[in-house]
Amino acid sequence: MSAYTGLIPTGGVDLAAIGLAPTIESYAILGVSLFMALLSALALAISLSVFAEDVRGAQALVGPLSILFIFPMIFTMFTDITTLPFPLSIILLAIPFTHSMLAANVTFTGNYIGAIGGIVYMAIFTVVVLYIASRLFGTEKILTAKLKFKKFSLRKKE
Repeated sequence: MSAYTGLIPTGGVDLAAIGLAPTIESYAILGVSLFMALLSALALAISLSVFAEDVRGAQALVGPLSILFIFPMIFTMFTDITTLPFPLSIILLAIPFTHSMLAANVTFTGNYIGAIGGIVYMAIFTVVVLYIASRLFGTEKILTAKLKFKKFSLRKKE
């Protein structure tokens, strides 16, 4: 392995020397942002999976939510959201899980206002989803509401 790794420079980069050292505040904001993203995802998953009859049905209903995680992740990994066209950046910022990925930049850039705005947006989104879920749980619709996709079934009818 030394033949392959011998060419890799081993000197580390001192982030504090170039002004990119993470602070306690940035780690706290990142932690709160990740917690809010998790809370938002759970609220959305509970609200959707309540319509399923069993575990497989719940997985089928919640599965497409992974697009909401993967789509912003790919864009934030390879591009800067401020350099994207305005409509695309608005679409990405409307997805609440984008803000937790953008909060990772706070640890290096110190843009606390953008990260706190994202946390507030995720909190509002979570409260709205939980309010809708509570209204749904408060009625009898939860006992009678079932999503049936008989037209789109892949199984042969016998």
